[in-house]
Amino acid sequence: MPDVPTKPAPPFLYGSDDVEKEKSRGSDYLRMAWGTVSDADSYDLRVEAVGVWSDVSQGFKVVALQPNTRYKVKLKAVNAEGESPWSDSLEIHTRPATPENLRLKDQADSRGQNYLKLVWDLAQGAVTYDLKVNDTPEIVGITPTFELRGPDIKPNEKYTLKVRSRDDQNGGVSFWSSFFVTVTRPPRPKAPKVDIDALGGAGVVVSWNESTQFHGGNKAFIKLHGLPDTGNDPSGADRPLSGSFDDYTCAYGVIRRYHLQVVVPRYAVPDDILGAENKSFQGDIAVANSGLTRPVDVKPKPQDATSETSRLAARYGYELWPYNLFK
Repeated sequence: MPDVPTKPAPPFLYGSDDVEKEKSRGSDYLRMAWGTVSDADSYDLRVEAVGVWSDVSQGFKVVALQPNTRYKVKLKAVNAEGESPWSDSLEIHTRPATPENLRLKDQADSRGQNYLKLVWDLAQGAVTYDLKVNDTPEIVGITPTFELRGPDIKPNEKYTLKVRSRDDQNGGVSFWSSFFVTVTRPPRPKAPKVDIDALGGAGVVVSWNESTQFHGGNKAFIKLHGLPDTGNDPSGADRPLSGSFDDYTCAYGVIRRYHLQVVVPRYAVPDDILGAENKSFQGDIAVANSGLTRPVDVKPKPQDATSETSRLAARYGYELWPYNLFK
């Protein structure tokens, strides 16, 4: 006839290795295991201030716990002759809650060429947070409003981000959040070198040379515009980074105004990477522009000019025009 079971050892986290055991400790659950007791037919599990469960099996999951909270877990062996004393306690903390809703702080000014301004919802039990950026080592001990900036943040690049909670004195770290994918803005291009020639009253030639190398994404291109007040619009069509435009409709005494715009296409991110919640990025025209410091006024010389050569060249200085089409 069997005896009453002896007092069992304290229970422990379920799992055959450290990785599996760590998965058995969540922010709102504990998955338990224990060593067998001779002559025991079943086991009861107790979590102080929570409840008692009878006839439990290895890997039993205690749920509805509070994040980053210390719990005392005990085990009792049972057979037909009676019950053992409760084991000594396993004292263990649940993890802090996993942060949610990692996102840009706002759509207006949260993505730059070399920075990302991030926020996420406060997580229960969190003291600080860690941020993971692509495959680089995590950034440890930050607050839930964080500006990611530095030499490794490059223009027109895709970044995959996730965040977790931390409390080193109690529950340790939470599981990582779901991924958030975003793209930094394209680089601001340098202004092109532009020559404007008046053709002795026969027309105007606007010429430009490529002057900027772009990091990431597709090649940039030039847009050439005639400003509306002249009644002349050379279509604003996409043109190569180097080239020219000829306007032979420019009669003597007529002023033509032109504007050059350098456009950098956005990094192409497929829908299945960004996900439905980030569809606003699809269809953005991610551009950076440069142009003249002012529109260029060109007044052709009469064809019978004798005091000057028939081709008069004037070179102008240019500077960047910041231009933002992100909504």
